[in-house]
Amino acid sequence: MPYVPHYRMVVKSRSDFARANVIAARGLSPGGLKSGADMTSPGVDLSGKVACITGGGQGLGASMAVALAEAGADLVLTGRQSGPMAETAKECEKFGVRARPAVCDVTDPARVNALFEQVNKELGGPHILINNAGVSLPSPILEMTNEIWHQTIDLNLSGMFYCCRAAVRFMLEAGGGKIVNLGSGAGSRGRPNQVAYAASKAGVRGFTEALAVELAEQNIQVNNIAPGRFPTPMTVDRIADPAQSEEFLRYVPMKRYGELEEIRPLVVYLCGPQSDYMTGQTIYLDGGSSAL
Repeated sequence: MPYVPHYRMVVKSRSDFARANVIAARGLSPGGLKSGADMTSPGVDLSGKVACITGGGQGLGASMAVALAEAGADLVLTGRQSGPMAETAKECEKFGVRARPAVCDVTDPARVNALFEQVNKELGGPHILINNAGVSLPSPILEMTNEIWHQTIDLNLSGMFYCCRAAVRFMLEAGGGKIVNLGSGAGSRGRPNQVAYAASKAGVRGFTEALAVELAEQNIQVNNIAPGRFPTPMTVDRIADPAQSEEFLRYVPMKRYGELEEIRPLVVYLCGPQSDYMTGQTIYLDGGSSAL
């Protein structure tokens, strides 16, 4: 069955179906961004913490931003499009926190360094970094251009490195911090037409484990969330096509897509003190796909 969000719009046509999934991919309900009051880890207080989320304007990034705002963290949302980030920041501010959208290309190390210097000067921290920015450009190996390869590796892997390198210095000054990287099941299992994406996400996992060990004694925990199939800007076109959607769900035992709200308790937990003894881990949030 094709996917329609659990908060259910009335879907009478293909255009309605597509719109429902576009709304889901942006982390919105028909009335606006959902607060997720019942989907945030209870008892986690992030007041006084500053979190930077790359790719924070849409999809999983926006959902995680709302969750951290609800837990009390101030936020910096980075991305290449100012509109979605500004909208998400406005929703986050409803929880009484500071939220700043910041246009930044994370594949440019100079701009990344300047961003984190500015964050530290204006808000403090950052104490939390979520590396969510990413891209998937499926292509058979014989048709894959150098541009596709480099664009995928640059954004998914090098951008994460640049952000971690810039943020860790300030985390050390603050006495600790939390880094959450966004990986994928593709980083541990082969998929056709995904050599660049799989290589980048396997790199995310290895990077996470190595950095976690390196920083363990400095009170900086580094973990990796590997989401399964969620309605995001990267997947919405395939989800909107019933045939592709059915194929998409063949390897999901739960036979449904994840709801964007379902990542919220996990990311809040990983950013809070309750997870201080967890580092170097990859957590699969994928409806059972990784168990097949």
